[in-house]
Amino acid sequence: MPPRSAVVDFLERENYPSLERDEQRALLEKVIDLVLGRTPPVEDTLDLYGAMIREIDGFKTKKLKAVVFGGGTGLSTILGGDSTRPGWGDGPFAGLKELFADLSVVVCATDDGGSSGELVRRLPIIALGDLRRAILSSVTRAGLNRVCGGIDRSLIDALPRLLQKIINHRFAGGSLRAVLSLLTASERALMPETLAASLEEGWAFFKKHEILGTLRLKGHCLGNLLLLSEIYQCAKRSPKKGAVPGHRQVLQGIRRFARKLGAGQKKIYPVSTNQGELKFLYTNGVVVSGEHKSSVSRRGFPVDRVWAEYVGGPRVDARLVKSISEADVIIIAPGSIYSSLIPILQVSEVADAVRRNRRAIKILGANFWVQQGETDLSIRDLAKEFFVSDLIEAYDKNVAGSTAGLFSLVVSTNLKNLPAEVIQSYALEGKVPIYLDKDRVEALGFEPLAAEVHSLERLEIGKVFQHDPARFARTVHTLVFLKKALGRLALARSGRGRSARAVSSGRTPVSAGKKIARPAGGRDLHLCDYMKEVDARLEAMAIPSKKLLRLLPDIFWHNRDILLDHLRFLRGIRVVPRDRWLRSTVWDRILAYFDPDDSVLHCRSDLLDAKRDRLREDLLIGLGESLLGNYALRKSLRPLRQKGETIGKIFEITLRAGDELRAFLSLDKIKEYLELSRLRAAAGRPDVYRLVINGDDSFTPPGLNFGLLYSWYLNNSFGGVIEYETSLLKIASSDLIPKLTMDRERQRKLIDFFRRHVFRY
Repeated sequence: MPPRSAVVDFLERENYPSLERDEQRALLEKVIDLVLGRTPPVEDTLDLYGAMIREIDGFKTKKLKAVVFGGGTGLSTILGGDSTRPGWGDGPFAGLKELFADLSVVVCATDDGGSSGELVRRLPIIALGDLRRAILSSVTRAGLNRVCGGIDRSLIDALPRLLQKIINHRFAGGSLRAVLSLLTASERALMPETLAASLEEGWAFFKKHEILGTLRLKGHCLGNLLLLSEIYQCAKRSPKKGAVPGHRQVLQGIRRFARKLGAGQKKIYPVSTNQGELKFLYTNGVVVSGEHKSSVSRRGFPVDRVWAEYVGGPRVDARLVKSISEADVIIIAPGSIYSSLIPILQVSEVADAVRRNRRAIKILGANFWVQQGETDLSIRDLAKEFFVSDLIEAYDKNVAGSTAGLFSLVVSTNLKNLPAEVIQSYALEGKVPIYLDKDRVEALGFEPLAAEVHSLERLEIGKVFQHDPARFARTVHTLVFLKKALGRLALARSGRGRSARAVSSGRTPVSAGKKIARPAGGRDLHLCDYMKEVDARLEAMAIPSKKLLRLLPDIFWHNRDILLDHLRFLRGIRVVPRDRWLRSTVWDRILAYFDPDDSVLHCRSDLLDAKRDRLREDLLIGLGESLLGNYALRKSLRPLRQKGETIGKIFEITLRAGDELRAFLSLDKIKEYLELSRLRAAAGRPDVYRLVINGDDSFTPPGLNFGLLYSWYLNNSFGGVIEYETSLLKIASSDLIPKLTMDRERQRKLIDFFRRHVFRY
């Protein structure tokens, strides 16, 4: 008969004196605290607690199978520490990689900023940055020993620092003759010959490749380029040779690179080997494209929905689906919920495999801090802080079938001992904690657990509050032990009789079965193909300014919601000297405007010397105006008189007939836009639209207003006058007086019009 479990004895005791002072905490949390802190509540229980710790420490997880989802810093940190952080190489062998020998890692791989962004801008490839970080963080002693052929342990312990220096090297310019030239002479002496040779081989292939060798190195991370080299080497060996690495070559390249670095036994997958682009829908109705843009473009409204569009649809490897189905533990890493985590679970093959696996323990790792552009605003209340329950509701709203069967345990950090000065220091950077609201998380059907999974050392020395890979892994280890040891016994006694049912398989949330607006779907072009088409269309235009020729591709790259068809009616750009500039708001002429007579965007010469943001803004305003084309046959502004007194003005537009119209929008849609802009059709004359202006009031003509809306929609740092008007959307309708209610509704309809008919979402 096996010996009686000390942990079971502990959890089954009805009244344990040292625990009564804190009745609200679940016993499950107490066991985790015991394991992490190793200090019993009172001295006379030392023997019991010592037995419990020994029992948990003796539980082996090497034969268990685990899967972890994520991206960026959060994923790499819990895998084996953030490998981009200085000092990582001093203690790299910790985290989930040390807990599970059979560990599958799933990365979102849709980043479009930095080095990854430059690569997807130029090549038909997935984003590689988060994959690189995950691979380096997954390096183990055993993996390095296999690569280097049984070298001394002290040398193995030194290798992660060398690899970190090489893989994370970022080019400031120039070139690189040899990978090892990044190391000092003493460091090169420590590098095993086999490892050095494999890295140099990858870099030599990159430099000689007909496509890769032409890439500009400035700003790129060397690790991304070495991983790219492995993928293209596999593509070169493929029987079906071509410029685009296929599904198999991408996976082979990732595995080859992981093995070279000593992470070969960890299975690291992109959620899709087809390139994907993220789309963010905000509660004001605006959709923007790209993870990077969502982080820098402050819309002032919460994210409502997110989805990914993949070239040809998402492509998931069958081995990944099998790993999820067979996993004993499934973990959603802390991280960027909208840009790294939700898109993974929106891929139906992944979510379905997670739900089918009813025996795995499923854990959601909650973030510590809000993320600007993603979780800094709550949908429930713009003035409210973001809580853990908001994270859960974001999954519920964005994943088809809601959160049912995706996770059941929610692990958050224990903030009770976080010093006030640390919170204040982070607040200066715009960061506030994401607090665990236990009651609401429980009401949603999940088991909330607070544990000190942050780094105590970094908090004490550097006042930095981040996940600790060893403490997070130890928490997971304890949870897995309790799941295996107790099964469906009562694991938590918080006074409400909760059972292990919620821990083991989760409860069905109240909103289960809800559909999302746009699941992970397909797109036609790689991002590089979109940019090639942009370049081709710009080359066909008459653009005399070299500065504009350099700037325009960047404008399109950072504003990829611009459709290629938006360029259909633009023949070129003309730079006009300031002394020949004729300003006219009636004719929409500000500092850049579209002239329908010659289909050219006119730009005042001194604008070229202005700040880049101002130049971008005016160019986008002019591009927006061009979508109306030659819609206006005539415009006029005449005084409005009554009994000899001028009481206002009448602005009038006569529309061009349908067969003469050259515009992006149809005539019916142009009329719809004019009505939303407060113009009204004249009685009996459907081609004439008028706007009455009271007294000496000013007005924004519809062409200029269209350009301002176009610019604001793409990037709300532009078109400030529109931002003022859209601020009405932040006020609840019931709080508005009738006129403001009408203006609010009209503004909402205008944004919907632009989303549906101008940008076609």
